[in-house]
Amino acid sequence: MNLNPIHIALAFDDKYITHFFVVITSVFYNNPDNIFHLHIIATGLNLEQKEKIINFVHQHHGEISFYEINATQLQGLTVPENSYLSIAAYYRLFFPLLLPKKINKLLYVDCDLVVHGKLQELYNVNLGTFPFGAVAEVNSTKNRPDLGIYEEGIYFNSGVMLMNIPEWKKQSITEKSIQFIYDYPEKLKYLDQDALNVVAENNYYRIDSRFNVLPNDIPKYIFKREYDQFLKDKVIIHYTLKQTKPWSIFSNHPYKKLYRFYFKKSPQSKDSIFVDVEMTPTFMRRLIRSRKKQIQKKLSQTSSTLVKLHILFNFFLSIIDIY
Repeated sequence: MNLNPIHIALAFDDKYITHFFVVITSVFYNNPDNIFHLHIIATGLNLEQKEKIINFVHQHHGEISFYEINATQLQGLTVPENSYLSIAAYYRLFFPLLLPKKINKLLYVDCDLVVHGKLQELYNVNLGTFPFGAVAEVNSTKNRPDLGIYEEGIYFNSGVMLMNIPEWKKQSITEKSIQFIYDYPEKLKYLDQDALNVVAENNYYRIDSRFNVLPNDIPKYIFKREYDQFLKDKVIIHYTLKQTKPWSIFSNHPYKKLYRFYFKKSPQSKDSIFVDVEMTPTFMRRLIRSRKKQIQKKLSQTSSTLVKLHILFNFFLSIIDIY
C-alpha cells in the first residue's frame, strides 16, 4: 500500500450527498492500494450525515477534513436563473486558500462523476509552474467567443482539476476568478468554470482526456462489446450534461449503469436511485415518449440493420429497468 496520501477535494450541498457517496465509493473501490485524505466543503448537512461520511472514510483507512464557507465569502456570486447548477459550484475556488500550508497538490473532483480506475498516475503528474491541470472540452465546448476565447480546443472542464496549490496562490487564481464573476455575471454560463477559463488564459497543464471523459467524448451507436473496450483505459466518467445525469430515469448517458453499479455499493444503496420516478400513467407516458425520441434520433442516424436492432433492444431494456 502506498502510504503517501492522495489529497482529494469535493464540494457539495445536502442535495448532493448521495452523489458524493457514489463518487467516494468508486474511488475506494478502484484504488484499494492508496490512502486518501478527503477535503470537504459541504453545506446543509446535519450531524448524522456528517458522522456517516466520517465513518465511511475511516472504514477505508482514509482521513477527512471539513472546511467552512461563510455567507460573506459567497456574497456577489450569482447563479443564472433556471440553471441546474447551484451556489455550491463556486466552493471549489476556496480550497487553495483553506488548506494547510503543508499540502502542495490537491485533486478536485465534482460529485456528478464516477472514478473507474487508478488515480495515482493522475496525481503524480508534474504540473511545473502551471497553477492546475485540467481536460480540454475538445468535443463539447470548443471555444467561447463570448468570453474572449476564440481558439478551439483550449476551453477546459473544471470538474476534474489537479491543483498546484503554491502556484495557484502565487498567481491569485481564486481572487481573479471571483473578481471576474463580480464584474461579468451576465457572461457566466458555467459559473466558476467560465471564470477560471478566462483567468487562466490557456495557462494550464493539459491532462489526458481519459481522466475526465465527457458525454460527447463517447462514441455513439456502437455495440456493448465496443463500449466495454472504450471504457477499458478510462479513469473518470463525468456526467456533465443535465440530460445525462444517471440519477434521472430519463438519462441518456451510455454509461449510466456504471453510476448505478457504485450506487449499489455505497452507504446510500437502500435509498431510491432515481429522483424523478413516479409510478403514474402520466409519468409512464412521458418516459416512453422520451425514450421514443431518443431511439428515433439514433435510428435516423444509422443504416445498419444490426445497429437498429441493438437500439430497439436497449429501448425495451430501459423501460423494464425501472421496475
